[in-house]
Amino acid sequence: MNSAELKNQSSVFKGSDLIYLYLNKDVSTYFYFSFSFQRKNNTNITEYNIYYALNNYNDDIEYLNNSNYYKATNPRIKNNTYTFYYKLHKYAQFKRYALIRPGKETLKYDKINITRLPKLPYEFKKSWNITTEIHDYIYTNISDIPIGNDIYFIVIPIGNITIKYKFSEGNFYDDFTDMNLITPKYNYSSYNAEYYYFKKESDSNFLLFEILKTDWYNITIYQTEKDEYLEIGKKKKNLIISICVGVALLIIMIASLIYYKVKQVAKKKNETINNQPLMNKK
Repeated sequence: MNSAELKNQSSVFKGSDLIYLYLNKDVSTYFYFSFSFQRKNNTNITEYNIYYALNNYNDDIEYLNNSNYYKATNPRIKNNTYTFYYKLHKYAQFKRYALIRPGKETLKYDKINITRLPKLPYEFKKSWNITTEIHDYIYTNISDIPIGNDIYFIVIPIGNITIKYKFSEGNFYDDFTDMNLITPKYNYSSYNAEYYYFKKESDSNFLLFEILKTDWYNITIYQTEKDEYLEIGKKKKNLIISICVGVALLIIMIASLIYYKVKQVAKKKNETINNQPLMNKK
């Protein structure tokens, strides 16, 4: 069994290689990888299990004794190329090496591209979502939203964030390229809320988000059915109108009361004068 080190983010290996990743001071809780290789002879691989282990030594025997099968979390075939994605748990924090071997289906392959990924995309919960990572890849299914409709999101961040987006046919990690930077259309300082608007201009299945943060802050994201900022504006307008109408009615009431009081005083004064006895003329 040949050993080869994964030094860069992405490298090409043989199907019979034992790949090792020197962890050094790596503090990751999970490792994320993709395995890509050409589809040969119209094969149809529905599952592709790799071997994975953590050890203190880059040793074939230790690897064989401790490795386990790991299934791909999300397979894909595109341009006659298979790509399988993996989320591998770093179950032993003090091991020096992560050891990986391609699956048995590709033992005779000479070119398997293995890439270490920063994260795998995950689906957005439409009512709300909380992200706690510095770098996140999120997608939401918009296939049932008609072309031309607006899609509304409210983001409540703590600290500085950068959001990129893209309308896409797929929701794989490889689809998160050529993303577009977006800034909020409105800000509502009372709740530290940012309002984002997206118009579906093509027949896309997914709306992708890449979110970058300056620190490990929580971010709350809501997808709403309507323009909530416009609703806030309507509520404010209605409140202002209600206050103005109330103040006007109060002024009218006070003015009417004052007028009534003045009229009563004048009436009593006239009655007093009229009821005084007439003095005899000398």
